[in-house]
Amino acid sequence: RSAGRPRVAIGVKAERSTMKLSLAFAGVLFAASVNANKPHILLVVVDDLGWADVGFHLSADAQTDVMTPTIDSLAHSGVILDRHYVYHSCTPSRTSMMSGRLPVYVSESLSCPENPQTGVPRNMTGMGIKLQQGGYKTAVVGKWDVGMATPDHTPHGRGFDQSLIYFEHKNDFWSFGIMQSTCCSETNSSYNLLTDLWDGDAPANLEALGVSGGDYYEEYLFKDRLLEIVDGHDTDSPLALIYTPHVAHCPLQVPKEYLDKFSLGNDEDQCYAQSYPGFTPATTEIYPGFGDDQSKYSCRAQYLAMVNVLDDNLLALTGALEAKGLWENTLMVFTSDNGGCITLDESGGNNWPLKGGKYSDFEGGIRATAFVSGGYLPEAVRGTTTSAVMHIADWYTTFSILAGVDPFDSKAAAQLDKPLPPVSGLDLWPVLSGQNATSPHADLPVGSNVFIDATNGMKLVLGTQKSSGWQGETYPNASSPSEDPEAAEWNVDCTGGCLYNVTADVTEQSDVAGLYPGILADMKDRLSALKEGFYTNDDVGVDVCPGGLDVDCACWAGANIWGGFFGPYQL
Repeated sequence: RSAGRPRVAIGVKAERSTMKLSLAFAGVLFAASVNANKPHILLVVVDDLGWADVGFHLSADAQTDVMTPTIDSLAHSGVILDRHYVYHSCTPSRTSMMSGRLPVYVSESLSCPENPQTGVPRNMTGMGIKLQQGGYKTAVVGKWDVGMATPDHTPHGRGFDQSLIYFEHKNDFWSFGIMQSTCCSETNSSYNLLTDLWDGDAPANLEALGVSGGDYYEEYLFKDRLLEIVDGHDTDSPLALIYTPHVAHCPLQVPKEYLDKFSLGNDEDQCYAQSYPGFTPATTEIYPGFGDDQSKYSCRAQYLAMVNVLDDNLLALTGALEAKGLWENTLMVFTSDNGGCITLDESGGNNWPLKGGKYSDFEGGIRATAFVSGGYLPEAVRGTTTSAVMHIADWYTTFSILAGVDPFDSKAAAQLDKPLPPVSGLDLWPVLSGQNATSPHADLPVGSNVFIDATNGMKLVLGTQKSSGWQGETYPNASSPSEDPEAAEWNVDCTGGCLYNVTADVTEQSDVAGLYPGILADMKDRLSALKEGFYTNDDVGVDVCPGGLDVDCACWAGANIWGGFFGPYQL
């Protein structure tokens, strides 16, 4: 006997310990059993990818310029989403995805993250938190662009266990410096040379990452982190991995080994205007050593080479998932955040045969290149195309339900002063799995000036629509500057309302408003009624900066709090 303790007590203690261990083990088995029915999720949101910038949308003759073998294979082995809608610019699409609301119920603003009302309000529950509630390990890598004002706005605050992101619309692919911020116009280099790269809940350590020399391409860095996440994942838990590549947003920078693949000849150089070294203080060359000669720029080649980098990254990522034994239970979603940018001084995208591009409410601006793939898809639907109307907001609800979580946002509903709009995304799984061929949508306000009736294909467009011309199958090319579809003569006046049947007339050749004045009036009335419930982010925190500054608080905080990095500036 030890220390006068009765032997029976030891037995009771051992029995209780065994019981606790058994219960704990049973809990693990139960969790494993529950999680076994949940797919791993891979969501890829590409920046400014055009409809005609992937092979699976092109004729065999045109595919000689586009090199997307991995993307094409994934699309053809999955379900191509022919009518997957997004907003006509990046930030609203991304806030929609993360919040589960149509942009008209969260934000249609393209403002920069130094504006505290950019992105998703703090009292809206984000996708990452919903997936965590469903037992997922969550990660996001790439472009964030859904707000950074407070720590709650960052990936860590939004429910992502791991992250490596940049906050802005764009940064430099080589220096990672800011490129679309009010800080860029400041004369003080402490502000205009801020680095935009955030790792977890702190600025990225460039030296530890091995990227401090300005010669490592950002998309390579993202690939490295994606592979690291997959390799280190504990397979007892489902994985939700969001990859938001910088490709194919300007600046049109790309490694030499990729650009050398694309000697197209019939090309143009107008993208120099927003990609040349010194465009902002942090902007570098197309690749180190390229120089600053506009005559050497080939914008379609640069753009397609960037997309080719993405294609190779996806080959590596899906290969890693397969090697880890995850791919057979993965649901992969691939979408652009808006149509390709056809503005020649900005990019080299192409949305042929659709009308318009980024910044336009015509199909070329809002009908995204999209598909689903992966082993979780039923075999019966693989290799098919669906024309069911979908929206990027729907993935929030679809993923929540697949995760066994109620998509209802109780936090937003409980806001005391003014309840926020509820989640408006719908469940797409019945369509994706082949249980239902019909879209769950009826009236779909894609934006304040565009309204789609998903039941009959009618589409109302309002306002003056820019970037609204048609491109050719090979665009841009040497003649494009003289036939710029973004030029003023291509603007379309829809202030009185334009009406299209985008089921029968996908390229929007014929405005039928004059033929169907009753339908036009009815759709305008329905959109007007919906507008009474529209909302834009009005959430503002408290600046951490001292008073009396003549610079945005985000710029000051980047230089004085975060050691030269873009980061949160409010509480």
